[in-house]
Amino acid sequence: MPTLNVGDLIAVEGVSDVASLNAGPNPVGDIVVFRRPPANDDLIVHRAINKTLHEGLWYIRTRGDANGAPDFWSGSDTYSGMISQNLLIGKVVGKVPWLGYLPLTIRRPEGIVLIVVLMIIIILAEYIPSVGKKQEQKPEA
Repeated sequence: MPTLNVGDLIAVEGVSDVASLNAGPNPVGDIVVFRRPPANDDLIVHRAINKTLHEGLWYIRTRGDANGAPDFWSGSDTYSGMISQNLLIGKVVGKVPWLGYLPLTIRRPEGIVLIVVLMIIIILAEYIPSVGKKQEQKPEA
């Protein structure tokens, strides 16, 4: 069963000493955030299930909790399907369920339209009552 779900907002703490990172099956291993090799453009959130020291660098085997098999990464900063500590961003130290949907929605065209509509409603809500008050305050001749 996954510990994190799509839409969870996560808090991530940097890892200064990879040797202290817990690696093992759910729930033992730390959930880590890292750059996807080889492009390093996307961020991945998976559990550290194993780690090994090779030529002075730590390499971490990862697996998503909902995935049946461990990840096998290839490209630069990998070794034997594991990611290098150089790709590691940090480990998950907290989560807020559902709150992550807000930034996910804002990035989509529907989310942008929703924000614009809400801004228009707020502006109108502020403007319309002041127009009514100005008309009430006019002295009669």
